[in-house]
Amino acid sequence: LQDATRAQAMQSFVIGMFEQAGAASPDASLELRRLLATGVERSDRELASQPLARAELLGLGARLRLGLGDHREAASLLDRQAGILASLGGPVPTGLRLESATLRAQSEFLAGDIGACVEGMQSWVPVADQEQARLPAQVAAFQVQLARCHRANGNPRLARRYLESALQVHAGLLGDEVGAVRRLR
Repeated sequence: LQDATRAQAMQSFVIGMFEQAGAASPDASLELRRLLATGVERSDRELASQPLARAELLGLGARLRLGLGDHREAASLLDRQAGILASLGGPVPTGLRLESATLRAQSEFLAGDIGACVEGMQSWVPVADQEQARLPAQVAAFQVQLARCHRANGNPRLARRYLESALQVHAGLLGDEVGAVRRLR
């Protein structure tokens, strides 16, 4: 749990740096996009024998692309990630699967495909409920995105339920009230 929390903090830090740099100027956004494309190519070469690590990096790349507004590129990276995860012979960490489902839903949400956003996440609700104590950061992010999807789909009651649950996860299990507010943006 400590390793997962540390990795999540590092990932959030890197994403924050990219988002701030991308907002600085249009030229910086172009450089970030080039850097991301190069990073994906490099991970394909250097991590060819480590599909799980490559899948995680594709998810990180998709998250960064979503932050830059590159929805198609993010969806493409998520498709590649899904292919890698489907090809793995052994079990895939639940946290990675939840993150992947959350990113896929965020991509669909931003593309305006609200039905797919809700539908894709619905099958993961029991998993998220079961893993709340073990994977609080991933579950809270999942719940916030599911709330956004439900709100956009015209179901404010379910949206409120998932937002309240995400707040409880952040405040209770993570001890992170600031993170809870940040997630609601």
